[in-house]
Amino acid sequence: FTIEINGQNIDTFIQEINTVSTPGTSDDKDLEFLIESLENTRIVALGEQRHRYETYSQLKTRIIKYLHQNLDYEIIAFESSLSNSYCTYYSLLSDTAMLEESIYRIWQTESVLDLFNYIKANKTNEKPLIQTGFDLKSNFSKMFSNKLAELLKPISLSYSESIIKTDTFLMKQLFNWEMKQKKISKLEFENYKTIYTNLSDTLDKYKTEIIASNKIDRIQFKIIQRSVLNRIYLSDYLAISKMTERVTFRDKIMADNLNWLVNDLYPNKKIILWAADVHISKNASDKAGKSYIKSGWKSMIELLPDSNKEELYVISFTPLNDSPKELKKELEYGTNSAFIDLRNAKAIKNEKIQNEISELFESFDAIIYFKELESIDKYMIRKK
Repeated sequence: FTIEINGQNIDTFIQEINTVSTPGTSDDKDLEFLIESLENTRIVALGEQRHRYETYSQLKTRIIKYLHQNLDYEIIAFESSLSNSYCTYYSLLSDTAMLEESIYRIWQTESVLDLFNYIKANKTNEKPLIQTGFDLKSNFSKMFSNKLAELLKPISLSYSESIIKTDTFLMKQLFNWEMKQKKISKLEFENYKTIYTNLSDTLDKYKTEIIASNKIDRIQFKIIQRSVLNRIYLSDYLAISKMTERVTFRDKIMADNLNWLVNDLYPNKKIILWAADVHISKNASDKAGKSYIKSGWKSMIELLPDSNKEELYVISFTPLNDSPKELKKELEYGTNSAFIDLRNAKAIKNEKIQNEISELFESFDAIIYFKELESIDKYMIRKK
């Protein structure tokens, strides 16, 4: 479709996306504009204004595959547990089990399962799409507990058994916290901190033996060490009582994890992020409520080093009904979804729309608006 505002053709700013279906129903010509939009971009963040829409996940899956196949993006990092993502990616699990064990329930849907099928199928390729996570929180899983026990067995069977008990119990406490908001005591936190600090020291001490006996590489070992550090962060998180302070702490740790992924673990690779808008907004703190401002909260992206912000491109997935008034008027007669490059759209010669674009650009580099959205309800992967 062609859009004109005051006689100005703005197709260069607004791109029609023909379908949000998974590949097989259309080609990818409608995504070719990304080649230019993402020029000199190393980190692409795919957000969502609200959760629980399968339409978002369908298009995200298409875009991720396109970026991997055509623009050499090699890492997909979810707003999900770093430790669980490690365990599932470096396992022989089915794609369904990988999905269920590693990412949050709100994203365990048919289209994301299609993405995990793609990740699994490409593991042995020369350039795989590597799955990881950057959150300290986790859905309930014993995979990392079992992995720690496996690593420690050759060193000490009793120590291995002690760690698996401790780690499993911490996961149960996280589950109880999520369900009942039952925080742990300061004494419990200090106890966990001591146990996991000693564990980290033990892993360092026996690094050569662990790598050799478990047939893991140095990248995997670094992820395991970082995951142990995240257990300390998690116990600290569970000891915080105020919601605003918990949210502030979580974004800070996610930023630390992302900084580590981008600059330490994968310094030369192009990375895709999958998260909620609130964590990837470039200016979320200025729009936060008073209690969050008081707590010093900033989004994960705001806390990244400036050098990484310069190589970042943030895309929000948003319902058209939530778009600014003047922009909505121009888009409501087009196709179901439209990509707006906010960086270039500043050249639109319409003062009202220009003001709306400028405000949006404070938070995002682009927005994909959707006229119609489907809920995740009928697309959820049902647990057996």
